[in-house]
Amino acid sequence: MATFVAPPLAAMVSWQSLPGAASAPVSRVLFAAAMIFLTLLLAQAARLRRLPFAVPYWAYTFPTAAVAVAALALTEHTTVMAYDVVAVALLALATTLVLFVSALTARAAARREICVPEV
Repeated sequence: MATFVAPPLAAMVSWQSLPGAASAPVSRVLFAAAMIFLTLLLAQAARLRRLPFAVPYWAYTFPTAAVAVAALALTEHTTVMAYDVVAVALLALATTLVLFVSALTARAAARREICVPEV
């Protein structure tokens, strides 16, 4: 599910780089699609948290950070305050997730639970 979040955002940021296209509705539609995928991903958070930690947890940090970057890019082209609030919330979420996964990685490394040969 995490892999579906980033492609609409990459398209959105690319679309905004075209001359005169920054304020087009296409950007908002692509952002909305990514937000739907992010919502589906967040709905699985409790189930994902029950899984034991592994290095692939890092795969969930990229789409979350990509959504934050896209939200910040969207705020540059609109005066609607709601986009600013969403961008700050998503940036806080991405930062928290990266710090959380960093702590889990450091703990697993200290316990020598990662980068070990499979038996």
